[in-house]
Amino acid sequence: MLFYKFTKENKTWISGLNPRRTSCGEKNRGSQTKSGMSNVSKGFTLIELLVSIALFSIVIVIILGAVLTITDANRKARSLMTVMNNLNFSVDAMTRSFKTGDNPSDSVLNTCFQTSEIDYRAPGGDSAATATTRVVRYCWDDGEGKITKQVGSTISDLTSPDINITSATFDVRTSDTNKQPLLFINLQGEVQAGTVTSAFTIQTAVSQSKLEI
Repeated sequence: MLFYKFTKENKTWISGLNPRRTSCGEKNRGSQTKSGMSNVSKGFTLIELLVSIALFSIVIVIILGAVLTITDANRKARSLMTVMNNLNFSVDAMTRSFKTGDNPSDSVLNTCFQTSEIDYRAPGGDSAATATTRVVRYCWDDGEGKITKQVGSTISDLTSPDINITSATFDVRTSDTNKQPLLFINLQGEVQAGTVTSAFTIQTAVSQSKLEI
């Protein structure tokens, strides 16, 4: 039988007699193997594509859920921090007013206290010798859960609407001999930022800077 062989050296076909006789079965198996290998197509089946798309969709949903949860938690934390900063500012305003004021006193139920402070906005207020004083009164409004500030007949809210103060006491002590007047503040309540609610308790004490001699 004739055989054909392709040589890589000269890239030509050479022919001759086949020194090896093969059976029909062997030739058929060889042709089937070559034909089968040549007909194999490279790629993904439809089922493989569907499974890949389903897994990819699940991963994307999990990642998006985690990102949205982190974003929402960060937004709530920032809102809560803003409300707490307002509460700290309110407490600082009351303690500063008492510290720099004079003739402090509290109410019978310890829900209010007042002090006289220098009115720098009045004529001559830029000089301590000619400055006038004004009475500032701080009170806890238990009906609305807020702290108010009263100067004359003007009453304004000192705390944010997001702050609900459930208990507040202002205890002014001036009876001790040769000691500065003291103010003890005790606040309890909760702050709300969106759907997040956090309880708080603040206790602080401050003494008057002016010497009582």
